[in-house]
Amino acid sequence: MKLFICSDLHIDALTPAQYRNFTLPPADVYLIAGDHMNGVVESHYRWLIQKTNGIPTYLTMGNHDYYGLTREDAIKRIRQLVWGSSIQLVFNESVLLAPGLQLWASDFWTDLALTGNRERVVAASRAVWDDFDEIYVREGAEFRCMRTDDMVAWHQAALAQFVEFQAQTDDDILLMSHHGLCPEALARNLMDEPLTEVDAFFTSDARDRLLGLTNAPLLLIHGHVHRYHRTPLTARTTAFCNPRGTHGTLRQTLVELEYTGSRWRLIGEPDY
Repeated sequence: MKLFICSDLHIDALTPAQYRNFTLPPADVYLIAGDHMNGVVESHYRWLIQKTNGIPTYLTMGNHDYYGLTREDAIKRIRQLVWGSSIQLVFNESVLLAPGLQLWASDFWTDLALTGNRERVVAASRAVWDDFDEIYVREGAEFRCMRTDDMVAWHQAALAQFVEFQAQTDDDILLMSHHGLCPEALARNLMDEPLTEVDAFFTSDARDRLLGLTNAPLLLIHGHVHRYHRTPLTARTTAFCNPRGTHGTLRQTLVELEYTGSRWRLIGEPDY
């Protein structure tokens, strides 16, 4: 099975020429890990349906996909727009990609705990990110802006739901998130440069929760960091990220899986 995995398309940031000439490589499945655009723009989803050309495509949500909306409203609108197409939004749930192979996906957000000083992380993230002014939460009949405690709660809920899911299936699992779930997601050499407060908005460190699971994910897919990487975390689990970013291009790198008769496995070596 050949997968094309990408994220951070930021379709509304494409130039007219990029918008016109954008292509995805032939594959059996497309997995797109969030930040498709700012908010929900019907014409951009029609464009994405056209560009995926009938190939089964699974999306999850990124922070930019909620801009101007609540999480619930954005998810509902996207599902309406892609209904009847080859695109499916996967959010805090699983889909069967092939016999014995499941995809589980969520936005995941972060727990803001990467550096060990959540107060400083909160202060730094509020100074840097627009999310707190652009994403809304419904409380009864009223709306308010998203807060840091919302994203921490969403992260914890998604992680708990995934841990429960993996314990109930013998299938191999691809786990797709928008936000990173391990420090290896970051662009720097962590041996030479210390973590910063802003890093904690890009990724959490869920390695203890995920990599020691009986049914640990085969692939840990994410976006958000705007940096390509394919990094083995254990003999079983590989982290993968292929973002376009707001000014970049996608690597046309396919991830290949094969079924050995009892388990799925990755084919090939990491391409750093």
